[in-house]
Formats: sequence, C-alpha cells, structure tokens
Amino acid sequence: MNRIRVIIVFVLEVALAISTVIFLRTYKNTSLDDIKKGAHYSIEGYYSKDEKIIKKLQNDVHHAKKMFAFEMVMSDPLNDVQLTKDNLTEKDIEEHKKEFEKNEEYYSANPDEFENWPYSYDEYLILREVIKSYRKTIEAADAAKDLKSLEKNVNYLRNEKPREIRVGDRIFYIKLIRSYQGRDEISKDIYEGEELTDEFIMDFNSARGYEVIYTNVTAQYKTVEEVLHTVKVSSVIIGIIGFICALVVSFLLEKNERMQKKFFENTSHELKTPLAAIKGYAEGIQKGVIDDTQKTGLIISKQTDKMTKLVEDILSVARLESGAIKLDKEVVDTSEFIQDCLMPYEGEVRERNLEIELDLDEADIKVDYAQFERAFANIINESLEKAKSRVLISNNENKIDIWTDCSDFSDEDIKHMFDRFYVKSDGKTGVELALARDIIAFHGYKIDAKRVDDGIDFVIDVRG
Repeated sequence: MNRIRVIIVFVLEVALAISTVIFLRTYKNTSLDDIKKGAHYSIEGYYSKDEKIIKKLQNDVHHAKKMFAFEMVMSDPLNDVQLTKDNLTEKDIEEHKKEFEKNEEYYSANPDEFENWPYSYDEYLILREVIKSYRKTIEAADAAKDLKSLEKNVNYLRNEKPREIRVGDRIFYIKLIRSYQGRDEISKDIYEGEELTDEFIMDFNSARGYEVIYTNVTAQYKTVEEVLHTVKVSSVIIGIIGFICALVVSFLLEKNERMQKKFFENTSHELKTPLAAIKGYAEGIQKGVIDDTQKTGLIISKQTDKMTKLVEDILSVARLESGAIKLDKEVVDTSEFIQDCLMPYEGEVRERNLEIELDLDEADIKVDYAQFERAFANIINESLEKAKSRVLISNNENKIDIWTDCSDFSDEDIKHMFDRFYVKSDGKTGVELALARDIIAFHGYKIDAKRVDDGIDFVIDVRG
C-alpha cells in the first residue's frame, strides 16, 4: 500500500474514532440528563401530588414512565438504634421486621418500647446512604435553637433538587423532606385559633422525623451503559473491518495497477510487432530490395488490420466502461447469426484445413446485432487461432457452446481468461476476450471457459 493510501486510511480511522467519541459523550450526557429529569419529575410528582407535574411526568420525559417513587420515614436518623448500626445483616433485618409485624398493634401504641425497625434490608441500605449524604443537613436541623433556623432548614430541603446515591451496583435519586407543621397548620388542625408560641412549635416539630422519597434508576443507567458498550464494540469492529477492507482494496488496486502496467507494456509490444513489419517492408520497397509489391502490400494490409483491431478493441473497452455505447436490441435467429459470424473466416478455415462442426437448433436471442457480433467474433477468432484441427459450435435456448481442440491454454490462462488486463502465458494480451465478456455482460448474459475433452469450451449463457 503506497504512502498516500496509508495516510487516507489513517485519516479516515481517526475521523471515525473522533466521531465515535463525540457521539458517545453526547449520547451519555443527553441520556443521563434525561434520566435525571425523569427522576425529578417522578419524585416531585409523588411528593407534591400536583396534577400539572404528574401530567408533565407522563408526557414529557419518556424515562419517567418507568420510574416509580416510593416513600420511607425516619424519626431520628442520627440516633436510630438500627440505622446507626453498620454491621446488620439481611437476616438481622428480617428478624426485626418479623418481630414488629408480630406485635405491630402493641408497638404502634408504644413506639418507645420498640427498638427494631420494620423495613427491609434493601431499604436499610438505602437509608444508610441517605444519612451519609444528608448528615450535615440533618445535624443542622437537630441543632436549630429557634423557629427561624428550623424553618430555614426545612425550606432548604423542600427546595433542593433530588440527589443521586449509589447502593452497591444500584442507583437511586432521593429527596429528603423534614416533616414539619407551621403555626397556621397546627392552629387549624389542633388548637383552632389559639395563639401558639415559637417554643411550642419548636417542641412540637422536634418529635417529627424525615420523609425519604426515592426512585430506582438502575435499569435506565444500565440501558445507557449497554448502548455505550455496544457502540464502542461496534466502532472497534467497524474500524478493524474498515482497515482490513482498506488494505484489501489497496492491495487489489495495486495488483490492478501492476496488471494494467503489464497489459499496456504487452499491448505496446503487440503494436510494435506489426509496426516493425510494416516499416521493414516499406523500407524494402523504398530501397528497391522487394520486387513482389503485391505480396508485400497484402502482408502490410494484414498487419495494419491486426493493429487496427487491437486499437479498436482497447477503445471499445473504454467506451463500454464509460457508458458511451447504447444497445439497440432486436430478436435474431441464433443459428443464422452464428453462420453469418463464421463467413469471414471461411478462407482461414480452408487454408488451415480446419474441421468446423455445427449443431444448431432453432432458437431466438435478443441482442444488439453489431455489438454481439463483435463479441462472438472475438471468441471465434480466439478459438480458430488456437484450434489444432477441429471446432464444434452448438446452441439451444439456454446457451451457445464454442469448443476447440486446443491445449495451449494453461490453467492460469483459463482462470483469468476474461480479465481485462491479464497477459496470457504466450505474452499476448487478453483484450479481445475481455471485450467479449464486457459486451455479453452488457446484454445481461454470462460467459465462461473451461477445459473439456482435451480442449477449451466457451459457454455463453443467454438466459439473462
């Protein structure tokens, strides 16, 4: 692979890597923001019971539809008998829970006598993390000496956005709310108009605990991570495949370039041969060395025809490739078409004493007569040139066979028989057969060559 192609592949690989990184970062940030927003709506909707927020939760954030908020209560988290223990096992929690459930009515009436906690082990782990996250805020609330400080702390918690916490491999968004009743609420619910002192309100609220509203977003985070992982792996695979493909394509291009170079070198050689002959005879006539000008003219004419045909074949390949040639198809009788194509070769056949056998059925084929005749003539010309003594041509509705009893083609020649820039073992170019293949393919048909009965069989599949 030459230097320019290496640079191009490198630039493309770098561009792919940069694009992937940008996409991953954008996707991750957008998705996590979406999850966070959905969790906020879910928690706020649960806490506020506001219909507008609930409607927004249902319509605006698709992640939120799968987020469900739950509530737990802590009375005195920093002094709770269970929450202050960090070595409780799932078995311990379950035993405490069963004890509470067994005597729930009694313990509900006498809460001071119950030191066990009624939640599950998972909830215990969550609340432990909540306490870690909010410890300073809880300490500040507990240390409040006047109503103003307490209200400030309560309002701070109410206005704060939900926080993200991690419990093992699970991820939650949580909001801590201080259970609190103000002067108007206490007056309405309990004293109905009686004036309340700040000290009483402080004392009343000191016995109240905290509400923990939380939602589990582990599944949403895992989805994002799975997508990111898939994109990363896919990008690596695509990068590797792209690099390998670039190497293969570059190798094929180099091979094609080498074949083209060899082809044109041999084409030049083939052109030089008739040119040299023409020049030699022309100089002989000029110097009076050659007396039989009629015979010499015939030789010059043949060499000129040979050179002209080679040039025309090369130009025809170029025109086919550029799309300059348009087909004008018509239905022709295959048998008559083959016999017409053979007529120009009658002299050569008699001169070389070749045996031409025809086994022709009545069948029609739709072709551009002039173009298909050119392709067929190239195959006939190759077959007659290589034939030792016999050529067999047959046809039916599906195919046309041209078999010749030659053995001059090597296995490599047969393999690359129709390659455009292939140079045969005898040093001659395969432009005639390449042109024949292109014209036949342009018609929607196929051609193949194979060794059959000590000869070569050209098979044109005309089924389309």
